[in-house]
Amino acid sequence: MRYIIRKQEGTKYGYALVVVDEQGNETIRELNQKTTDNCLRLPQDVYDAINRHYISLKLLSTIDGDYEVEPKAAKTATSTTSKTSKSFDIAKYLNDEDRELYNKLIAKAIHAYNVEQAKAALAAAQALVDELEAKQ
Repeated sequence: MRYIIRKQEGTKYGYALVVVDEQGNETIRELNQKTTDNCLRLPQDVYDAINRHYISLKLLSTIDGDYEVEPKAAKTATSTTSKTSKSFDIAKYLNDEDRELYNKLIAKAIHAYNVEQAKAALAAAQALVDELEAKQ
C-alpha cells in the first residue's frame, strides 16, 4: 500500500489522504484533525501501517503536488545496562551472621538516601518560603 497526502479543496485543512492499494485502487480520506503545533493527525490504521502519527502542515505547504508518506523504521527499546551483568540475590551466598550485617548495611544506606532526599526537599521548600516572604 502507498499513502499519499494531496491538496484537496473543500476539506477542513485543505489536505486529504489517498490510500492506494496493490491493485491501484484509490481511497480518499479527509485529514480533519489538527494538533496545537500545526500538524495533521493521521488515522490510527494508517499510523499502524507506517508508524507515523502526524504530518507537518509546514512541510506540506512547501511541497507542490503530492507527498508520499514513507514508513518510519520501528524503534526498539534497548537497555542501557550491559547484557553481561547479572542481577542475583547475593545474600543467599552469605552465612547468617554476614547476611544480618549485609541487611543492616543496606537498610542504613537506604535510610541515609531518604534523609538526604528529605533534606533537599526541605531546603527547596524553605527557599520558596524565603522568596515569598521577601516579596511581602
